[in-house]
Amino acid sequence: MRKEPKRAPLPVLMILLPFVAAMILWDLAGWLVSIVWAGLQQLVMMAMTIWDLAGWLIAVIWDGLQRLGPRFQGFILGMWAGMIMFMFAATMAMFG
Repeated sequence: MRKEPKRAPLPVLMILLPFVAAMILWDLAGWLVSIVWAGLQQLVMMAMTIWDLAGWLIAVIWDGLQRLGPRFQGFILGMWAGMIMFMFAATMAMFG
């Protein structure tokens, strides 16, 4: 004859199960927060890198404008004007 395993009485289960469920949910919430926090850290690092790159580009352009004089200034202005006109023409071709 096999022995039947003892089962916890119903009041004990009614008291313990909500605590176990709460601990599991708390652990899952912590895991989710850690994933979101890691994503936010990556986003901040990417934004800082882009900000640093933009500052470097502005410094290079400003240095070129200061040191190389009118020839470099004309090249930069001509390049920007050409890009703007190309974007305008492409936009007109797409939507016009």
